[in-house]
Amino acid sequence: MTSDLHHGSVTRLAELIRGGALSSYDLVTAHLARIERLNPSLNAVIEIADSAVAQALEADRATARGEVTGPLHGVPFTVKDVYAVSPETAQLRTAPGMPPRPDRPTADRDVAPARDATADRDSTADRDSTAVARLRAAGAILVGVTKATLWTDREAHYGVTHNPYDLSCTPGGSSGGEAALVAAGVSPLGMGSDSGGSLRQPAHFCGVATIRPSNGRVPRATDADGMYDPRTVAGPLARTVADVGLALSIISGADWHDPTTLPVPLGDWRSVELASLRVAVHADNGLVPATAETVATVRRAADALADAGAQLTEVVPPELDLAWDITLDYWRRCGGDGTLRDYFGLLDRWQDYQRSAGAFMRAYDLILCPVEASPAPRRGGGADGNGGGGGDREQRVPEFTYTAPSSLLGWPAAVVRAGTSRGGLPIGVQLIAGPLRDDVALRAAAAVEAATGGWQPAAGMA
Repeated sequence: MTSDLHHGSVTRLAELIRGGALSSYDLVTAHLARIERLNPSLNAVIEIADSAVAQALEADRATARGEVTGPLHGVPFTVKDVYAVSPETAQLRTAPGMPPRPDRPTADRDVAPARDATADRDSTADRDSTAVARLRAAGAILVGVTKATLWTDREAHYGVTHNPYDLSCTPGGSSGGEAALVAAGVSPLGMGSDSGGSLRQPAHFCGVATIRPSNGRVPRATDADGMYDPRTVAGPLARTVADVGLALSIISGADWHDPTTLPVPLGDWRSVELASLRVAVHADNGLVPATAETVATVRRAADALADAGAQLTEVVPPELDLAWDITLDYWRRCGGDGTLRDYFGLLDRWQDYQRSAGAFMRAYDLILCPVEASPAPRRGGGADGNGGGGGDREQRVPEFTYTAPSSLLGWPAAVVRAGTSRGGLPIGVQLIAGPLRDDVALRAAAAVEAATGGWQPAAGMA
């Protein structure tokens, strides 16, 4: 039963609780104990919710009365530290062995101040971020807060987070804390965010499933620094595509607190016909050549879609080099470089790229490609061919070149594990659909998952 508790799907755990075969108390306390045991190795959890046990007991009392809050009744979840959490939701305390948190996001900021890990700004949110509130309304119980990875201030304050498949490797950024926990069976469901690939890269490096939702699909974590980036979206991570789809259906929808959201219904991904899909496939974006193992994984995923009846075409979308140049230029502008005229010039090029990509996508329903050129690298980017580099000397330092285009376009992009490197590291693939067709991306990801096996437990994280 222990393996079921930590390796089971969210959907199955919720079914067991509703049916009385599992108590929320047992599930929540098991995950809290696993945080205590594995976090010293992963260094991902920065705060634990002391109130989670009391909420689990209340969930069990409600179950006994025949009152089920929602589809996630009694199931634990974790959130990246960019999300505001009200003290009425969870009484958070510093995780054992971690330094106290220097600041917390607040949900009522009009303008986010600059981050400063040395400042003592222990501000308190007056409400939950909308995604957190929606998960709780569906019955989920917050058990912990994870560190945003690869952010200089977080690394300086908390140290680095480790990949559960090889502790010498990075879990990616910046939702790497969530991805590491989900992969290691420490959390069944996590909430992260993605601007240039911050959900997708960690999901790929840690072998879990995720989706970068369409722009406007999910209210953003607008309470944290940097979440006003027009590329930023909030999204879930889980061990199965079905769990990602369930979470997405819960957190989606317009929100008056976030003017970027759209009142567009989310289609049921399970009703998408694979045989009708036109898929553009490429394993090399012309910028960073993918490793042989990565290419083979994309081919395996393509075979899965072809076996399901999808029509595949080997073709590289246009102007991927322009998309990367725009991304680099945008990051420079965010750092304060250039004039206002330069910035407007950037916006013109960004719109030109969107037109070009839109014209290309008229002929396709889906793009299948790598998430990164290689599996997770060792810290510092070195690859020695003995496991940390995935056994492939071609491995490159991750640069987000494969994820940046859909961020500029605002299109949905799902990630699912479809292979394993010779060094035992996960390899994911990216499935990008057209605007607001999150259901297409999820359906294709589920087909790849069914054919290739998806998430697998990490050795040493039993």
